[in-house]
Amino acid sequence: MKKDIIGKQAIIDCLTEQLRGLGIKDMLPGKEVTIINYNGNLEQFGDCYEVSDGMFQNIGYVVPLRWLNIIE
Repeated sequence: MKKDIIGKQAIIDCLTEQLRGLGIKDMLPGKEVTIINYNGNLEQFGDCYEVSDGMFQNIGYVVPLRWLNIIE
């Protein structure tokens, strides 16, 4: 599954404060993003993926899978 969702679209589903806690200030909950890379497993968050909203080339943010609602 880890590699199966790369390239899929997802909606960020968490609180703004949770994103800020990861240092993410440029994305808000409800934003549609593309999953671009598996970034490993963090003890506190589980599987994490790099996502991009396409606004900036080659810039992505790492968020936990549990905060991503994958669009089928």
